[in-house]
Amino acid sequence: MSGADRWHAVLFDRDGTLVGTVELILRCHRHTMQVHLGAAPPDERWLAGMGTPLREQLKAFARDSDEAARMAETYSTHQKTIHDDFVAPYPGAVEVTRALKEAGAAVGVVTSRRSVMARRILERRGLEETHDVLVTADDVVRAKPDPEPVLMAPDWIVSRLDEVLALEP
Repeated sequence: MSGADRWHAVLFDRDGTLVGTVELILRCHRHTMQVHLGAAPPDERWLAGMGTPLREQLKAFARDSDEAARMAETYSTHQKTIHDDFVAPYPGAVEVTRALKEAGAAVGVVTSRRSVMARRILERRGLEETHDVLVTADDVVRAKPDPEPVLMAPDWIVSRLDEVLALEP
């Protein structure tokens, strides 16, 4: 890649972009709702909130904030037990991110996941070395869909672009 065809920096979402997580998310949703509400609302209601931080999304289903906190604990505990069986990179994701890095692009991952679980699958599925930065819900005050996680990247991107452009003739 060179000239106008060159990508200097690329930010990826993790879930639904680099790795498939829908089945994991739905299994955790169904389990949590069964435990706390006795039945799971239709998957479509949960899917409509995808990308929203877990605690925020659970508030729409909980009767009060204490129940939402308990639901988050149930969801997270269940997720940790089944996570690795239901999450894998999309075909070509590892190769694309590696190719971008090898071509000199700065590559970042921006996710609504908490740091531990965000890193877990990246490390276990060969994506840990395919990006230069990981921005998680733990790194920001306002998680996605607020722009704050993406806006954290400009300083990093600008410094990386300066480095990349200095290498070009």
